[in-house]
Amino acid sequence: MKTLLSFAIVFGILLTIYSVQKKSSSDNLKNTQLDEPSLTQQNLSKEALDLKQKTSPEASVSALKTSGQAKKSPFLPKNKYEASAYKIAQVLGTTLGNPQKSSSQLMEEMENLGLEPLASREKSLSAPTIIRSSNSLAGTRYFHGQIFKSDEGTEHVQYLAFEFAPGPNAFERMKELALSQIDEKIISEIHDEKMHVWKLANGYNVWVKILQKTDMDNDPFNAYSEKDLGTVRVVIEQDVHPQDQHDAHL
Repeated sequence: MKTLLSFAIVFGILLTIYSVQKKSSSDNLKNTQLDEPSLTQQNLSKEALDLKQKTSPEASVSALKTSGQAKKSPFLPKNKYEASAYKIAQVLGTTLGNPQKSSSQLMEEMENLGLEPLASREKSLSAPTIIRSSNSLAGTRYFHGQIFKSDEGTEHVQYLAFEFAPGPNAFERMKELALSQIDEKIISEIHDEKMHVWKLANGYNVWVKILQKTDMDNDPFNAYSEKDLGTVRVVIEQDVHPQDQHDAHL
């Protein structure tokens, strides 16, 4: 009887030990499964990484070069010549926001700046009204505009431009000035060391160019001399040319 009782006690102890070990093994398995990410979790982690890469500062800058809302930043003139250019550039900027600006509106804006505008128009009904400055602000000249009139009698600005005097940083500063006037969505940019073009969603291009000798020799409106090499032209222009013709400018 004592032998049977001892056997029962030993059997009970062994059963208890087995149960504890089984529970411990089950808990360890659960812990192992929780620590190892599932296939779905791994996929989500990869997508999060891809999203982070797409929204990195480098990616954002790259995207802006091809498409995106313009990052308009204020232009702070550093001297009286840049202050003159800024005043004129604001006329270009307001025109981008309102291309249906009339010739009388444009002339009024020019008069307010002291540019003393003159308007002319050929007899042809399809010819534009050409408005040019007869006076200049320091560091600038040749403010030139072309406005077309539709059959219904409404006007729209096809071209506006002015020129800035040559200088070591003239091109870079005029690019900054031009960009400061863009509120429209930028579709794409084309640029090299002498010209920068922003194509806008509203059907206009903004471009800044260092004039070369060939540009000056072939200009139908303006007079130049050798000392004018390096002059920078700032332009807003309705996009009426195929893409490859703009590329040919570069």
